[in-house]
Order: sequence, then C-alpha cells, then structure tokens
Amino acid sequence: FPVTIFDLYRKRLNIFKQSFLKTCSDEYLPIHGDPYGITLLPATPAEGSVIFGGLANYTISQGTQLQSVESILYTTQTDGTIALQQVTPTSISRTGTVVTVTFSTPITSLATGFTIDSITGANEADFNVVNQVITKNTSNSFTFEKAGVQGSATGTLLVQWKSVSVKVKSTTTAIVTGK
Repeated sequence: FPVTIFDLYRKRLNIFKQSFLKTCSDEYLPIHGDPYGITLLPATPAEGSVIFGGLANYTISQGTQLQSVESILYTTQTDGTIALQQVTPTSISRTGTVVTVTFSTPITSLATGFTIDSITGANEADFNVVNQVITKNTSNSFTFEKAGVQGSATGTLLVQWKSVSVKVKSTTTAIVTGK
C-alpha cells in the first residue's frame, strides 16, 4: 500500500507529541517516568459530599447508592439526617429582577436547584419569599429571580431550608470525566 506525504506528516506529528509530557497520551506517560523511577499510582475512588434536601428528620442511610449524570456510581459513607437549617444573611439585595442573598461564611448545605423554605423578617415585603428555587453562585451567596423594590432588604432577616451534606465515595474508578 502506498504511503502518502500526509501520512508521514501525521506519523511525525504524533511522535513529536509523544516526546513531551504535556502533549503525550496516557499510554506514553510510563515511558517518560521509567528512567526516573516514577510510576503511575493505581486509580482510586473519587470522594466528596452530596447535598440532600427533603423532609426534616428523614435519614439518608450509609450504603445508599447514587448515580451521576455521567453514570458514575457513588455510595454514601455515613448516615445523614435532613434537618432544618436557619441562617441569618449579611445582606439581601435586588438588581433588576435578580435577588442576591449573601452570608458571612460559606454555606455548604445548599446547592443550585434547591428550594429554600423561606426568607423572612425583611421590612420590605417583596424580599420575603416562600418555597423559592435558588442558584448558588459562590460558596457564601445565592440568587433567584423575583421582581420588586430595587436596593437592599432591612430588618431581622432569616433564611430557612432543609438539607444534609453526606460524604460519598465512587464505586466506579478509572473514568476520566474532564471535571
């Protein structure tokens, strides 16, 4: 079979890419590490936390199986009981129709798509809400859409929701998700 110049170019380009750590494919990494006694560690399960919402006092049992949208399986490592969370925000403000709720410390028991039970205590009635779906945009703030008075809320503010954060570990290993 005839070899074209283009085929030779592609082969040369691939050899060039495999010559450098930053551009080589996974199968060539051991070749670069061997002369220095560096070997790849075996794959290990991913670990992290999952936030559950729902009814107060409901228990998520240790050993509960979960599946991500990428079909990676996880198992809860501890029991967790959903509880009422009550936190006083440092500020609540509205720009346009976007309401931003900010806290002084990171809130790890909330996630995008959660429904908070209520925001109460605002002197400006349109800042008080019930069953509001939120978008978490930083570790210590979230937003939601609601038309009303521009500016900041005043009063004795309180945000309430029900959730629990539970540690999980993947039962699927060696899958590269790009995240």
